[in-house]
Amino acid sequence: MKAKTALILLSLVMLSTCALAQEKSAEYWLNEGQELFANGSYEEAVKAYDRAIELEPNNATLYIAKVPSLNMLAIITNNQSIRNESLEAIDKALQMDPKDPRAWELKGSVLSQTKRYNESMEAYDKAIENVGSDQGNQTEMLSGLWLSKAYGLQLAGEIEESFAAFNKSVQINPGYYDGWMMMGRALMRLGKYNESIQAYDKAENLPIASSRPSAKASPWLAKADALVAMGRYEEAEELYNRTIELNSTDESVRFYVTNAWIGKGNALTKLGRQNESLRAFDKAIELDPSQANQALTDKGNALLDAGRYEEALQAYDKAIQEAPEFASHKALVGKGRVLDEMGKHGEAVKAYEEALKDYDHFLTMYPTDGEIWYNKGITLKALGNPSEADAAYAKAKELGYQE
Repeated sequence: MKAKTALILLSLVMLSTCALAQEKSAEYWLNEGQELFANGSYEEAVKAYDRAIELEPNNATLYIAKVPSLNMLAIITNNQSIRNESLEAIDKALQMDPKDPRAWELKGSVLSQTKRYNESMEAYDKAIENVGSDQGNQTEMLSGLWLSKAYGLQLAGEIEESFAAFNKSVQINPGYYDGWMMMGRALMRLGKYNESIQAYDKAENLPIASSRPSAKASPWLAKADALVAMGRYEEAEELYNRTIELNSTDESVRFYVTNAWIGKGNALTKLGRQNESLRAFDKAIELDPSQANQALTDKGNALLDAGRYEEALQAYDKAIQEAPEFASHKALVGKGRVLDEMGKHGEAVKAYEEALKDYDHFLTMYPTDGEIWYNKGITLKALGNPSEADAAYAKAKELGYQE
């Protein structure tokens, strides 16, 4: 009996030791890192990947897996040292496998963020060149790489070349949903609204849009935003309503439904239906508090247009409180405008100065976003820098932005 008991105890100890060993494996920490990244816990994800690398320092996959978390941290904090760490991880992977297209693609992306555009394009070209027949679906990989290169060219300000790359991406794979959606967004930023709608139509007519509610909602919402920019508010309202009516239990659709309420609020404001617009913004906040910053900012704009200054100020202040890092400039500009209307010019200047801090960071990521340039112009003009303001307005106009 004692021997049997001892054998059972020994088996339990061995099982627990195996479980502990499994828990501490590189694969375990890799999976942890991927989960943490998906949850937006980027710092913790990097630590998990580092634990995996400690256990398997010659595994190129682990270095590559770490890079997206580092990139997100670099974008959020605008910290160059984190970008350098990201490049070091990529170079380490490339030492082990100099022909890894994913590593070259990631290198192109990080180099674009650091404005090393020539090197970035060389990296993207290396990625495209190194796609071999043994790397899964060659068509999908090549299409994705051309799409990444197109975005890098946009950051570099090479607009014509970027659209040539977008077109190359969807020529290689005409069924590439993300390719058509990203092309549409790029055209939107340049004020090419009719062309952007054509790209969104391509995405909407792909099979994926019929089978997945979120893939159906995204082009509807994007087209509605383009219609608002064109002043076609009634047509936009119809598309926002269509998106809202999806009413799916799928969590992935909530983002689009919430944004449809925000977009509808803006369209209703333009149509002079103020009370309905305010209810739409409140509905968006109720549906998804994580998007409250945008909804509150737009609600503040509607209240400002209606001359309801105290309420507008409250909305902007709440928006600033809810804003993620480096994302409060629109609310700060609105706050500056309403404070000026209220005669509180000293406080308005402080709001504009705070807004100005955000622009350089955002324009690093979205250099062709005309709205950001226009808001920067408002800010600079309010701060008494007319020549710089005119340059920002001119840049917004060049990019197709219409007030």
